Amino acid sequence: MNKKLRFVASSLVCLALVFNYFGCKKDDNNGTTGTACDGIVAADNKYSNAIKPIINASCAYAGCHDAITKAENLDLSSYAASKSAFQNSKVICSINHASGCTPMPKNAGKLSTDVIKKLECWANSSYPE
Repeated sequence: MNKKLRFVASSLVCLALVFNYFGCKKDDNNGTTGTACDGIVAADNKYSNAIKPIINASCAYAGCHDAITKAENLDLSSYAASKSAFQNSKVICSINHASGCTPMPKNAGKLSTDVIKKLECWANSSYPE
């Protein structure tokens, strides 16, 4: 009886560890995981100092995803608009040129891996302002 009890207890501990490990991965509903932030200082990867300059240079300029044009009905001209677009659109999918999404930036090369990583990390970190 003692051996059976130890076996059951150790089996339960192992199962708990397995469930804990697989339950800790973060998914932001955009197909990315928490690993996007490897090597990025979260405190520095805020909208105001890191993300806004990327979006302004690559997305929210006149004739594209600015407040006036809103190409494809997507406005990336402010923090609130960008956060909403990242949460409710396929922005991450598009900048990764993934299957099923329109590659962005339009008529331009794919953003660098480092830039995409910053945008993914921003999304995975709950869009710090």
